[in-house]
Amino acid sequence: MSQSAAAEAPNRAAAVHAQVVERYFVAPLDPDDYGRLTGSLGAIDKALRDT
Repeated sequence: MSQSAAAEAPNRAAAVHAQVVERYFVAPLDPDDYGRLTGSLGAIDKALRDT
């Protein structure tokens, strides 16, 4: 694998991961459920940062 290909691999992996999350976990959610999920994740993130 060339150096440029090796450097781009994490970016490709992140892009694929984002597509999988969007397709299988985010898109099927009802908008209200999505709002609750993101709100809960935000609260968890804030709590972890505050400790």
